[in-house]
Amino acid sequence: MISNIESFENAMNLYSKLKRNGEFQKQEDPGLFSSYIDEDVREYLTLIQKTDKVRIFKAERSLYMVPEFDNELYRYSNEDLREEMKLKNNAELFTIQFIWMIILGKFFGDQYEQTGEARSFVPIDEIRSFIQETINNFKKQRNEKLEELTDEYQLSLNDIIYTWESLGTISTETKSIERSYTKDFGFIHKGLSFWEKEKIIIVREKTEIILTEKGRLIPEYYYHQDDNIKKLFLMMEEMKYTDIEGEI
Repeated sequence: MISNIESFENAMNLYSKLKRNGEFQKQEDPGLFSSYIDEDVREYLTLIQKTDKVRIFKAERSLYMVPEFDNELYRYSNEDLREEMKLKNNAELFTIQFIWMIILGKFFGDQYEQTGEARSFVPIDEIRSFIQETINNFKKQRNEKLEELTDEYQLSLNDIIYTWESLGTISTETKSIERSYTKDFGFIHKGLSFWEKEKIIIVREKTEIILTEKGRLIPEYYYHQDDNIKKLFLMMEEMKYTDIEGEI
């Protein structure tokens, strides 16, 4: 039996708004937003999160809802993601997802481990250079090692290598960097544009990535569920000292 009708109604109204947009801002309805501090409201929302496999979390002036990794209802399918970013195939999608992992690793790397604070921004050129360095190291590995890493990290490394190597590099003749999708920077911008749409990042002056309020909450509500990114960065670091045959 519901013990507090008002709290239940507030919880359902909050969930309805979050279900529709994934975000609910205080300015939309300050009274409803403030109801989140009510213990009964949060208890009802906790039950909803468990049954619907979502996470609801609060920033200073917004509430956000994101799906759990195994949520089939709210999360994007591979097909959805390909259509959203106008990607040709899954190989391009896997490469974009790999780029996303690198971006998260750059924001929530050593500095975050030591201070609990993400980097204030990450230059896109730093991302591009790191990807190229990593691809070069992947190419040094024996096929058996690549297959082992593919299984361990659930990454299609051969597809990622092929896709990245197929991209050109921008030049002084490139008119629009972010729209040059067959070039390295343009391809990176495809993934960044999707994250901007999801309000995870802001791209400043086409050269720097900044986390939004929602993006900065990723470690607390998402990042801890999967330590593959941290392990992947350790693996990348180890490969710097690996010779052409894959021996240390």
